[in-house]
Amino acid sequence: MRRLLEGVRRNLGPTPRKLAGLPHPTPPAGMDCVHPLWRAHEALSFLTRDSEVLMAVVITAHECLYSPGENAAFARAIFPSVSDGDYYDLDDLHRAAVEIEQLLTGALPVDKKLCDFASQLRVTQAQVGKVDVPRAIARFQKLQLSCLVVYPSLLPRPYLASVFLPVLVHPDIEPIAMVPARFWGEELTRAWIELSLELP
Repeated sequence: MRRLLEGVRRNLGPTPRKLAGLPHPTPPAGMDCVHPLWRAHEALSFLTRDSEVLMAVVITAHECLYSPGENAAFARAIFPSVSDGDYYDLDDLHRAAVEIEQLLTGALPVDKKLCDFASQLRVTQAQVGKVDVPRAIARFQKLQLSCLVVYPSLLPRPYLASVFLPVLVHPDIEPIAMVPARFWGEELTRAWIELSLELP
C-alpha cells in the first residue's frame, strides 16, 4: 500500500501544490450552502494544496454512488491517522469498516462505549469533522472517520466499484476529500478494480 500511495503523492506533486493543475468539481446538485457538508466541498482547495494522501474505506454511501451516474453524493469513510497512514494494513482497515457498518445496523454485539459511539454516528449522519474510532474497533492504531463528497466523474469508473479510496487528509482541517483518479496511476487504478471483484 505504501508504494501505491507514494505513486499518488508523486503524481500530485510536492506541497504546497498548485491549484491550477487540480480539478475543482461543483458541489452536489441541490446542496444548500448552509448544509454541513458544504464545508467539505469548500475545504477542497485547501486539501488539494497542502495535505497527506491516505487510504480510506467507505463504510456507507448514498445509494446513487453504487450505479453509473454523474451526480456527486456523500459517503462516510474510515481512515488511519496521518502519522499511521503508511503502515496500516488494508485488511485491518476493511475489517474495522465492516464492524462499524454492523454496529450501525445493530448486527454487532456492543458494550456501553460502542453504543454511545453508534448513537453519535446516527445523530450526525452528515458528520464532516473527524471522529475518533473506539479502540475496541481500531485495535492498536488510531483510526478516524468522516464524511466526504464522492464525485463519480473523478473515479476510474463512474460509480463506487470498490470501497477503497485514496483521500486527502490534513491534521488541522476537519473535512477530507477524495483524490481524483487521474492522479492514482495505473497500478492503483488496476488494484482498485481488482479489489472490487474480491470483496463482498
